[in-house]
Amino acid sequence: QLDELARRLDVSTSTVRRDLEQLEARGLAKRTHGGAVLQDEPPIDPSQSNVALAARMNEHVQQKQRIGSVAAAMVQPQMTVLLDGGSTVVYTAQKIVARPIQVVTNSLAVAGIFADDDQVELLVIGGNLYPRTGVLVGSIATGCLADLHADVLLFSLAGIFGNEAFNQNLMMAQVEQAMLRQAVVSMMLMDSSKFGRKSLARVC
Repeated sequence: QLDELARRLDVSTSTVRRDLEQLEARGLAKRTHGGAVLQDEPPIDPSQSNVALAARMNEHVQQKQRIGSVAAAMVQPQMTVLLDGGSTVVYTAQKIVARPIQVVTNSLAVAGIFADDDQVELLVIGGNLYPRTGVLVGSIATGCLADLHADVLLFSLAGIFGNEAFNQNLMMAQVEQAMLRQAVVSMMLMDSSKFGRKSLARVC
């Protein structure tokens, strides 16, 4: 039932409804009157966009949801919030209840969460689409960010090693560095599996 799912996940029924629509589109669930039934999971199609994000959304789910609840509670009405496209950030975006707010993102998944909310002023950063995660990167993205200001940045990366944080894609790292420069407060949202790991590009 929608109400029960919303209560257990601590999100609105409209968020549950949108998520169920996405699950049904992926063949993972079949919507019923007032709820949904799980389907057998099909094999991932490597040609499908956002496959990397979809896979990460199914890893360490409880940790990511708990991190998301804490981070979402830091967002207050009237704030401008900058969000990247990591899986923990997507869980966080689903839990943000403060309204009205401005949301700036380079993530198609995050944009979809707020697209129909008339209490959210949504700005999607342009750029080249990185299809594995559904984020926009490149010089257009960093150029757009240069003129913006945010009260808080919520972002996640591929790993932390010592006092350095890394991402797996150079262009994604450059966008996140631009985001860091434009935000008053930056919160890195990462579950424990990311600690002790290095990746291609040092972000901060």
